[in-house]
Amino acid sequence: MSDEHPMMVGAATVFVVTDMTKSVGYYRDVLGFRVTFEYGQPTFYACLCRDEVALHLIASAQSKRLPGNGGISVFVPLHRPEVVAGLLPRWIRTVMELPENQRLR
Repeated sequence: MSDEHPMMVGAATVFVVTDMTKSVGYYRDVLGFRVTFEYGQPTFYACLCRDEVALHLIASAQSKRLPGNGGISVFVPLHRPEVVAGLLPRWIRTVMELPENQRLR
C-alpha cells in the first residue's frame, strides 16, 4: 500500500427509508437478507447482509436526505490513523463511529 492509495476494506449502499420496520422486514423476509446490527430505540439505522452485499438503512427522520435517496459508506480501518487522516480532508464525511464490538477486523 502506498500513501497515495489508502486501504479501504469495504463498502455498503445506504438507503433512506420512511418506515424502518417495514423496510427491514422486506429485505429480511422477502429478499433473504439477515440483520447484522440495528441502532436506536426505535431503530433508526440498520445493516442487512446477503452473500457479499451489505445494505444499510437509515430512517428519514435521522437524515438530511429525502426518502428514496441513498449514498455509499466506505469502510477504512480505524486502527490505521494515517488512512483516515489521508482521506478526511479529501472527500470523506464521518457519519458515525461504530462501537468497538461492531468494527470490521
